[in-house]
Amino acid sequence: IDHALPAGYIVIAPTSSWPTAEGPSWLPLYHRDQLIDILKKSAETDPKIDPNRIHVTGFSQGGFLTWDILCRASDTVCSVAPLAASGRDDWGADIGFGDQCFIEGSPAVKRSIMFTIGTTDPLSSAANGHDQITSVTAAYFDAGVSPLETSIGQAALEAYGPTGSGINVHFYEHVSVCTLYWGCGGHCFPTDPDSVHACQADFLGDNFGSGQEGALYNHRCCVEGFDYGAKVVDFFQKNPCSPSCSPSCDSTPSPTPLPATDEEDEEEGVTLSGACACSNPTLTLTVFAAV
Repeated sequence: IDHALPAGYIVIAPTSSWPTAEGPSWLPLYHRDQLIDILKKSAETDPKIDPNRIHVTGFSQGGFLTWDILCRASDTVCSVAPLAASGRDDWGADIGFGDQCFIEGSPAVKRSIMFTIGTTDPLSSAANGHDQITSVTAAYFDAGVSPLETSIGQAALEAYGPTGSGINVHFYEHVSVCTLYWGCGGHCFPTDPDSVHACQADFLGDNFGSGQEGALYNHRCCVEGFDYGAKVVDFFQKNPCSPSCSPSCDSTPSPTPLPATDEEDEEEGVTLSGACACSNPTLTLTVFAAV
């Protein structure tokens, strides 16, 4: 949110009201349709929302829901960013998510994906993450495509694309030094210790009795040179539904793909398709949930 609001985003961050012994939890078969409905109704009824720039990100169970929303509502979302959930983790099936579409196919409309995992995540394994990105790239790109590989501080990036239609797939693996709670490993929001004070925090803050409250996931998940919030906002800005402006925008459509234009992109060696500078704000659905 700290990165999104200054960039002109409208952020919707729903919280499940379903209580469990470990805190609020999502019920996929019930909540997935509600979340998709939020996106569709917001796009259809709010004139301030640009339908060319609707995005979804989520963490843990929210990451599972992010994959699920992409598979079920690719006609509405423009790009997605699942974090700490491969879509293949056993606990996802246990709580009712079932298989997402990349197991045997792809979304009806291909959309850009920024997928981030921790190499030592005890809840969403790196092996499952690699299997998922293999399925994604097989569905999106020609056989034998090779990614651009680079490092960003303590994170590794495999960048695929852009395709002729402007699709990008970015796969990040970060090495976290999170030591705050049992099993933390890489199941957390990676933050750059130089830019986020919470990374060095010595306290948990308030919790609601489960031992795993929201602020916990932001503390001590230190990844040198990598700030997830900044990366995901930048990715969404550069990956709209269409590489040209939507009718509600007032600037000249940009060609695709565009060469990297800012210093960060040039340093990473990654070329992204560009979004035009639109006057209407972006809608971002952010789904968080502990496992």
